Formats: sequence, structure tokens, C-alpha cells
Amino acid sequence: MTSSNRTARFAQVYEILQRHYQPVLPDPNRSIFELLIFGCCLEDAPFQRAEDSFARLQQDFFDWNEVRVSTVRELSEVFCDLPEPTEAASRVKRVLQSIFEASYSFELDSLRRQTLSQAEESLKKIDGTTPFTIAYVLQSALGGHVIPLDRSTLEVLRLLDLATPEEISQGQISGLYRAVPKTKGIEFASLLHQLGAAYKVNPFAPSVRQILLEIEPGCRDRLPCRRSFVAVTQAGDGQQQQAAGAEVPQKRGRGRQRAEAQGATTQSPPANQPPASRASEQKSNKRQTKKRRTGEEST
Repeated sequence: MTSSNRTARFAQVYEILQRHYQPVLPDPNRSIFELLIFGCCLEDAPFQRAEDSFARLQQDFFDWNEVRVSTVRELSEVFCDLPEPTEAASRVKRVLQSIFEASYSFELDSLRRQTLSQAEESLKKIDGTTPFTIAYVLQSALGGHVIPLDRSTLEVLRLLDLATPEEISQGQISGLYRAVPKTKGIEFASLLHQLGAAYKVNPFAPSVRQILLEIEPGCRDRLPCRRSFVAVTQAGDGQQQQAAGAEVPQKRGRGRQRAEAQGATTQSPPANQPPASRASEQKSNKRQTKKRRTGEEST
């Protein structure tokens, strides 16, 4: 795909998304540190769920240090509404621990005095940050012309044939910054993120599939297919029947072998057993001996 075609495609995506979603702008009252923590909640999640999780962090804990010393399991309970609560809890805990160990405080306002490239390098040094959270802070707090892309958004772009496997693995889409003007960057990123988050929550939702097909009708074959419960049940029953059918002959075969072995043992006497004629002779001698003893006793 040429750069001009890709630019036109992204313009089409922007136009269609505006008809289905309302842009969500960053909270201007949040500090850089708070925007980073919120970005940890927002990755692969809808905006409202991220807002609710971020609010519970501030309400359920005394301060950020209490959040830092909490376990991932405890934080996962706070993030129970997010699609991936454990991953979000791990990001938040690691980011808080890394910032605290570096400055014994929870602030990142010093990034405002750095250039965008310097701020990006500083954010990369914080353990727990991801390409999405770094891009979100650069865009929402420092005015950088970047488009935050998480895994859900990249998957949507793959379905729309707007991202190659190499670009998805790198987390960067060639020509995206040129296709979207800086003045529209935050709004476009918000709309695109909402589509990616909706796909993450339920990739089979009719509304999501409708938007994807509206953008790219040819993506129908790339959309995930959900097997019906009846098909799965029938397949499972068929496998059980095949397994049962395979076991029965085997058991019968073993039983037949045991029966044949027992029959052979019964029919063929051991080597030390006397022949039938000799056995009859021994029995006759025993009867005669018994008769003689009986006659002597009676006499």
C-alpha cells in the first residue's frame, strides 16, 4: 500500500469513527505522574472503565505509597472491571516502585523541562512503562505528535489491513503521523482507542463488526469466527463415541486373550502331571487298598 493510499484510508477511518464515537480528551488537571498511572489503566481498556479504576485507586488507598506496597492480587481486585486486571495491576505497581526508588517521591514534572526525545528516554527507563503508556504521556501531557497504540488497537488495524505483521510487532504504523494532523492527533487517538477497546471487550459484538465492515468491507474473512455451541457439543460427543468405540474392542481383545490363556491352562496339563491311564491305575490301587483295610478291621 502506497503512502497516499494509506493516508486516504486513515482519513476514512477518522471520518467513520466520528459518526460512532465521541472523543475523550485527557484531564488537564492531572499531573504527568497521574497521567502515566491512568495510562496504565487505559491500556487495552475502555475509557470509562479506566476512569473508574483510577478513581478507586485514589479512594480505596490512603496514598500512592500504599498502592505501591500492595500486592498485584490486591490491585487486581481494584481493576476487576478492566479486560486484563492482572496486567494493569502489574504495570501500576512496577511504575510506582520504579519512580519511588529513583526519587523517593511520586512526581514527574521534571519531564516538562526536557525535550520530547529526552522525556521519551526518561519514560523508557521507568520499569513497567509500555509503548502505549509512554506515547499517551507524550501526547496528553507534553504535546507530542504521537498516536498511542496498544495491542487491541493494533489488532483492529491488522483486521482493516492498515498494519503489517512487522509494524504490529514493532508497535509503530508507518505513515500514521503524517496521515493525521497534529491538531487532530488526540481526537483521532481517542476514537481509534475506543474501537480497539470495544473489540477487546467483545470481538463478536454486532456494533463492532458493523464499524469494521463499514471501514473495510473486505475484512469479513479476517474477522474472528465463533463456533456455535451445538457444533462444539456434537464434535465433543463424536470424539467421546470414537474413544469409547476404540476402547471396547481393546478390552474384549484382552478378555478373549485371558479366556484363551485360561482354557489353554485347563486343557493342557503340566509336564509333571501323570497321563490319564496312569492316573486311573493309581485310583484303582487306592480303592483296593481301602477295601483290604476295611476287611481287616471287620475281622
